[in-house]
Amino acid sequence: MELLVTITIITILTSILVAGTTGFRDRARRTKTRAQIAQMETALEAYRNDFLRYPNDASPTQYENDNSYILEQLSGRDMDDGVYSSAITGDARWNGPYFEPKSEDVVMMNGAGGTPVRTWVDAWGSAFNLRLANDTTFETSNPNPPLNRALSFDIWSHGPNKTNDSGSHAASGLGGDDIGNF
Repeated sequence: MELLVTITIITILTSILVAGTTGFRDRARRTKTRAQIAQMETALEAYRNDFLRYPNDASPTQYENDNSYILEQLSGRDMDDGVYSSAITGDARWNGPYFEPKSEDVVMMNGAGGTPVRTWVDAWGSAFNLRLANDTTFETSNPNPPLNRALSFDIWSHGPNKTNDSGSHAASGLGGDDIGNF
């Protein structure tokens, strides 16, 4: 009988402990994601200080679910194999790497062309989304200007549920459990 009471008490304490750590893990992931966004903000500004523009590949400056090009330009590592590329680092203005995320925060995902590329991910394993200004001044010809920080950039994560709760391109700010710099 005493053994049964002891096992019951241990079971109750274990369930309380597990329930408490689940909330802690979620808060830790949210904090990590905010820190990752702050790190990217610093890297983008450092790049802009050297090149007088944010990195862009002459395509629309929206990088939703595929940030491989931005990661490549800021880290100096090729998006396909992660090797330093002189095509990136050979520019005299390049003083990077501006951004060197932890290896656990970079995974191979299918890029815009359907081929696997190195992608920067949040604490839940989903690609970060970015919108960048084409230039240091706002361009009306830019088809996808940042909507929330007009002259710089928007960075956001879809959060724990891994879905876009902020609507099309986060045009109205963040919604649901999405996390971003705006």
